[in-house]
Amino acid sequence: MSIQISHLHKLYPSKQGEVQALNDVTFEVKAHEFVSVLGPSGCGKSTLLRIIAGLIEPSSGSIAIDIEGEEDRPQNAMVFQGQGLFPWMTLTENVRFGLKMNGVSDAESSRRVSDILEQFGLEKFQRHFPYELSGGMKQRAALARAFLTNPQVLLMDEPFAALDAQSRLLLQQELLRMWQNYRKTIIFVTHDIEESILLSDRIIVMSGRPGRIVQEIIVPFERPRNLVQPAEPEKVSEIKRGIWAQLESEVKSSLEAEQ
Repeated sequence: MSIQISHLHKLYPSKQGEVQALNDVTFEVKAHEFVSVLGPSGCGKSTLLRIIAGLIEPSSGSIAIDIEGEEDRPQNAMVFQGQGLFPWMTLTENVRFGLKMNGVSDAESSRRVSDILEQFGLEKFQRHFPYELSGGMKQRAALARAFLTNPQVLLMDEPFAALDAQSRLLLQQELLRMWQNYRKTIIFVTHDIEESILLSDRIIVMSGRPGRIVQEIIVPFERPRNLVQPAEPEKVSEIKRGIWAQLESEVKSSLEAEQ
């Protein structure tokens, strides 16, 4: 399976007239690839992800999905910065929700939920409600729910942005471990340059308002990866400097506009 995004434009109506969020965005995502979409706030990353998910329509352009033997869109799951857990449900009920909506039997869903909670180290918190869990644990539950439905494509919108540094590193490691085991196609939106380098096979760098692609980078590091001690820290720094050179002026302008 591959996803071909071709010449996407997105316009939103406003009181001042139409506002353009995306400008001629074109790239491909290959099967089982981990692709990060990186850029500063306001460059259309989340809009792009929602178009890929089918939640909103582009103003023009197309998304072609090549699925062998199937005609419909691939099943996808989304993970947001906010975990999207239902506060009145226990952790188990939240994780099981997608299976319930798909009509999976109670016996089968119980077995699968038990397995995924153990994989994510959440088995001791099955009866806890979201308010009883830390931010990292709630995000881990959101990841477990996403993987449990066995999607072909996992769409992630800055899922770790609100976490502290230690929880963020732990969840990054969990995500890579699960990706290595299941090899889902992942499109991962982030504004963190180093995160995109350490996690991805390829980075799509977006900038501007409206957002456009300004750079595409193939990450040259082998897998599996050590996030604490990267194999080539000098190369990580070199890629980071190159990306920052593309984004620095826009980020500075955005900060000045907020003052």
